[in-house]
Amino acid sequence: MRIYMCYQRNDNEKAQSIAALLGTFGARVFLDKDSIPAGAEWERVLERELESSDAVVLLWSMNAAKSPHVMRELSAAILKKRLLVPCAIDDTPISPLVEDRQVLDYRLDGAAEKLITALSLRSGLNQEPRITPTLASAVETYNAEILKRYGQLRVLGRGTDKPLEALYLPLSLTLRGEDGEDSAPLTTEELLSSQPPHLVVLGLPGSGKSTLLRHLAVAATRRAALFPVYVRIAALMATNDSLLAHIESQIAAIIGRRSAEIIAAADSYCRAGTLLMLDGLDEITAADEEEFHKRLGSFMTGHPDCGIVITSRLAGFSRKNVSAFAIADLQPLTASDIEQYIWTVCSPDERTQIWTTIKGNARLFELARTPFLLALMCAAPEAVANRAAQRAKLFEACIKYLLKQQDWQEAGPGRPRLTDEQVQVLERVLETIAVRFFKLDVKEAFREEEIQILIRSIPGSLEMLHPGEILERVTQYTGLLQRVGSGIDFVHRSIWEYFVARGMRSEPLDNLLQRATATSWEEPIRLFVGLSPERDLPDVLKGLWQRNKGLALRSMMELAIFPDEILRALVSPLDRQERVRLIFQLAESLSVVPNPIDAARMLVDTISALARVERDAEVLYRATELLEVWADTYGASDCRALVGALLDAPNVAKRRRRYLDDPAYHFDFVWISGGDFKMGTDDHDRTPDEKPAHQVRLNGFWMSRYQVTNKLYYESYPFAVDRREVRSNRADQPVTYVTWYEALMFARWLGCDLPTEAEWEYAARSGGADDAVLYDYDKIPLYAWYVENSGNQTHDVGSLQPNRFGLYDMLGNVREWCIDWFDSQYYSLCAAEGIVENPTGPAQGTRKTLRGGCFDWNIANLVPTYKNYNPPENSYFTNGFRLVFRGSEP
Repeated sequence: MRIYMCYQRNDNEKAQSIAALLGTFGARVFLDKDSIPAGAEWERVLERELESSDAVVLLWSMNAAKSPHVMRELSAAILKKRLLVPCAIDDTPISPLVEDRQVLDYRLDGAAEKLITALSLRSGLNQEPRITPTLASAVETYNAEILKRYGQLRVLGRGTDKPLEALYLPLSLTLRGEDGEDSAPLTTEELLSSQPPHLVVLGLPGSGKSTLLRHLAVAATRRAALFPVYVRIAALMATNDSLLAHIESQIAAIIGRRSAEIIAAADSYCRAGTLLMLDGLDEITAADEEEFHKRLGSFMTGHPDCGIVITSRLAGFSRKNVSAFAIADLQPLTASDIEQYIWTVCSPDERTQIWTTIKGNARLFELARTPFLLALMCAAPEAVANRAAQRAKLFEACIKYLLKQQDWQEAGPGRPRLTDEQVQVLERVLETIAVRFFKLDVKEAFREEEIQILIRSIPGSLEMLHPGEILERVTQYTGLLQRVGSGIDFVHRSIWEYFVARGMRSEPLDNLLQRATATSWEEPIRLFVGLSPERDLPDVLKGLWQRNKGLALRSMMELAIFPDEILRALVSPLDRQERVRLIFQLAESLSVVPNPIDAARMLVDTISALARVERDAEVLYRATELLEVWADTYGASDCRALVGALLDAPNVAKRRRRYLDDPAYHFDFVWISGGDFKMGTDDHDRTPDEKPAHQVRLNGFWMSRYQVTNKLYYESYPFAVDRREVRSNRADQPVTYVTWYEALMFARWLGCDLPTEAEWEYAARSGGADDAVLYDYDKIPLYAWYVENSGNQTHDVGSLQPNRFGLYDMLGNVREWCIDWFDSQYYSLCAAEGIVENPTGPAQGTRKTLRGGCFDWNIANLVPTYKNYNPPENSYFTNGFRLVFRGSEP
């Protein structure tokens, strides 16, 4: 074999080294410096040598790129159609003349062996020194090469290789029954059994079909269980070889002809001891597919015991020619698979963000269940986010891959690369199809005839291909659409919705807005807003607000810069009840969303947006209540995290400690030991709401020694509404005019709560020890401010005597909100139970309970069993509150 070395003189040392290597394999290597006789016309010699050579080895470097002689020799080699093997020896970008050829990086380990293999396969170079191999040594060499070829996998987008087994996720296979439905799981162990099956593995684009075969090849090699042979069907169909001849040629290319011949003569070769893996049935044309099945049939006639696994996409697959094969479907990845892959390939500072975002977004989770798209997410972590613009980058990357087939494999004859113009036409086709059928709310697959009519209406489509050919290209090659029965459907709903958002940008805005109340349009509209130019946002958001306020709020969360001014302008005309109604409408909307992940995301985004401008305690209470229901019911951690953010939970303990440490705030707690007591009264002189008396058992708790003061409430609380007036406006007087919602939200802001009625009464009566004093009209003035001693105003907290528990103003000054709803029958229900433990009041109601007397009441109502009740939104000059703390210590 004659080999011509094309290189620049400064790279002579590398050229000499490669020439010496090739010489040991019997090649005659032409090196111009050493091979041109003195006095000879070197250009004629070069031309003659190039003409007579079997192959040209190009050493590409910065030196070569600057050399006109190298470029002239390279052009001549291409013109003469010589086998050309480009070898990169530094980082210089390859010449445009050979950019369409596979370049061998000669700096990497194993590059010399790959060069020998390339020349042996195409030009007859003996691939091994003249040593006669044995079957054992030939198999050992083959196995080593298989491990070298398939044992490492490039981590997409990260430029690093990892062991295949570290990246490989145990893909789940399900065998189809005779009725075509999935019936039984199939493990990779069964594929590696002593009697491997005849099997077709079907999966979506990027579902891991090729990686499964690589895993099988590596596993078979390491266990010495089977002799693995991997063949790309597209490469087979690029030749006129029989399948058997192609296999033998491929093995020879890996380990040399003599070793291949020895293996071919073995008893197990292409029999029960061999697993033949044929990858990519979907990558060849329909005409080639017929020819492939002929070659396969001929092979199986001569080798019926050989195990065969064929992979194909679902789209366009027909089992007509593989009726003797079992069919197995690759199943999507599970949540644990996704998490494992993220933790394997992503850096520590990326892992939590990527995994949390994916599992909290049903659309992203759907994509991540496809291995390639998961790899794509991990390759571009900045695109794995909840905002529309970031999701759009991810969808665009997916579409680019699926339209252009830019994956780890080379393009086969059935997978031609597309030009940018062709991609643009296909994207317009997909946008048109997406919008058309989304508007129709099609529940089943789209009719092919309708799609072809749509394609004909798209500018530029007919210049590219016939509508049927365009549709075939999109379904067969890209995997964005798939055939379902006699119809066609989008493979990934998230990408369908993305195309809808893109397509609606070419229509009048009102066409989008009139669909704002349809649940199915939630995601396309959010994407539409997120991709809208800033100048369009006021009109888009105002239009949405008029039709669906919740969706308008959620859509604002899609924007990189939140439109606070727009939101304030939209919210300000609404009164409190309208904003409360917005929360109730949100709860109703969530009830019809089938996926709890989607519903939780809707909830979090709506409340997150509203909370930027909302200050009303009732609205915030309703919002946190709804968030907590979802957190408890569905384990929605994002909902619980948002509650914490609204209440500034990370700073609660620090804030509480600040107030506890400063006596000026009158913020102090008394430990109330639990116990049994008789709650209420049977005294015939008391009101019906205080009866009947009934046994209650309480756990211990902390109660604030004083009523909440103006200083404590107003100084730092961000949601306070200042209603102070002359009767209670000093710093140490109790806060008044607070609603139940305001009292509770303030309590939670400090990590506290409002007392239950039972806790309040037990504490006021000191567990019963103070009953004699508190029912004595002569002694009450020592403990309580009321109409006869108050001067028609509240007084500084703690000005009178405390009860035996050390609590001040339990009977007077201001009435105190409790956590309980009021129900006139509740005491009777408790009495029927015998003894009630830690009662919290009725489950529902319209009015909340108030306990204690106040500065403008007469003395008859200043008894510890007396109760009053108001609507929770009521703001009154005699209403205040105190706190309880239920932890180990404040």
